[in-house]
Amino acid sequence: MRNLLTKFEEVSFQHVRRENNTRADALSRLATTKQKGVHRSVIHVTLNKPSVSTEECMTIDTQPNWMTLIKQYLTNGICDPHLEKMMKQQAARFVLIDQDLYRRGYTRPLLKCLNLDQVTYVMKELH
Repeated sequence: MRNLLTKFEEVSFQHVRRENNTRADALSRLATTKQKGVHRSVIHVTLNKPSVSTEECMTIDTQPNWMTLIKQYLTNGICDPHLEKMMKQQAARFVLIDQDLYRRGYTRPLLKCLNLDQVTYVMKELH
């Protein structure tokens, strides 16, 4: 900073309080709470209102997809007799919570399984 100051004719500093500069405050907290050896950083922002309309993100899964057989097996324990052995192995990797299907993992958190409409919505939000 001192090297940069010599390149300007005039420099002034102004103190901005935390409550008036939330972005800088979030960055400073991120820097001070970072664990040693962890080089990734994620900035968390709390939204005061939804970024999309609620009609846009509320979808009802009515069409059969890859999750349908697994959900039916986890709910009822019933499937095609020819597929029962394979379905037992496959269904062991999933769990059903409030009619939502999640993939289990030993070293990772539960991953929510999405239908095509939900995938489109998530990709739209992320990109």
